[in-house]
Amino acid sequence: NFSDGITNIVLLTTELSKEINIEIAYNNFIEYIISFLDNKTLTSSKEKIIQMFKMISQVVSDDSNPCVSINLTVQKNLKIDQKQLSNLYKLILESYESYIQIVAIPKITLIIPQIDSQNTELSKKIFGIIKKGGYIAINTNPKNNFSYTGINKSIVKNNASGNIVLHAVSINLPRLAYESNKDDTYFRAKVNLILKTAISALSTRREIIDDMIGKGLLPLLNINTGIISNQKIPLIINLTGLDEAIDSILGTKATTKERGKLAGKIVDTAMEEITNSGKKLGEEFGLSSIADDSAKRFTNIDIEKFGKARVIIKSESKEYQQSIILNLEEQEKIEEVYAYMNKFKGGRSIYLDLSNSTIKNFLEITAKVAKKMTFFKYYCKLKVCISCAAKNVYNTEKCSNCNSTLLQEYPVR
Repeated sequence: NFSDGITNIVLLTTELSKEINIEIAYNNFIEYIISFLDNKTLTSSKEKIIQMFKMISQVVSDDSNPCVSINLTVQKNLKIDQKQLSNLYKLILESYESYIQIVAIPKITLIIPQIDSQNTELSKKIFGIIKKGGYIAINTNPKNNFSYTGINKSIVKNNASGNIVLHAVSINLPRLAYESNKDDTYFRAKVNLILKTAISALSTRREIIDDMIGKGLLPLLNINTGIISNQKIPLIINLTGLDEAIDSILGTKATTKERGKLAGKIVDTAMEEITNSGKKLGEEFGLSSIADDSAKRFTNIDIEKFGKARVIIKSESKEYQQSIILNLEEQEKIEEVYAYMNKFKGGRSIYLDLSNSTIKNFLEITAKVAKKMTFFKYYCKLKVCISCAAKNVYNTEKCSNCNSTLLQEYPVR
């Protein structure tokens, strides 16, 4: 029954959280729950889904635990009529909305397909969830398989089961740029050299994990081969601070076209290196530009070595950029991002900033970006109350719910 199905997901999350440290990504969630539900039981299932969200959050509540993403993208071969599918989306979104209002910072994220703008009920619900602090991503192509973090799991072809992705190696591009004396050819050569080291490190890490699974040290991954496959582990290398590296080489007065052209050259050169290495080693390698802890770490060590005056920091968080946040007004930046971000086959993290957006803006920018970007997330600047977990507008000094001044910036996830 449905209660048992929900319990199984919570138990699986409990076990996986012991062996995974970044993200647990559940695919085919619609296909899974539809086997337990019909039109009669649909309306009575909301509380059970809310309970599942709450229980999963308790399991992964520590900062050291992974976040959990639930993918609501539906494969084309699923036999379900649009009305039933719309009702399922409504049920899950309403459950998620209730969940995010009772936790300070959600550990659960949703990945949804692009909703038809004519479906105003669902569109308004999604927009409302984002404004309340929900974490939602859009996947426009059912053939793509992105995690919420931005990792592209589709890099492994013909893999029907779940898979592990290794992506804990990041490259400090700004440092290489500082050391390249504004010479982009020299810079790209340095990137290739350090990629060779990163490729070797990831390949060795894969061998260690294979060995641990073989010895039974990771029991869940060893036993449940039908759920998670370790036969082909894609190895993802993350590029940190591409924007700052381009500033260091070209200067801040470079045109959007010049910046996009150099970014494309950097990514193309790196892709050529990892493709050649992948063929030699028989591995699947990919480049990504996603958020991890390397941004802050690299910024701090570069300030220590080069001094604050030389280190370029553009983000409000005072660290190198990895994710890209697009504002509705920045049309030039949107075009620049189009030029190179889709080349990150290993994964990418792009946000649409809806902090000052209306429902009309939301629908327009989503439709525009979805034409060229197959995966992106939404972002809304908020502050969360430490005392009562209420979400507040960013420029407030006191909580609107309890008048507490214990507010902290809502994290980008």
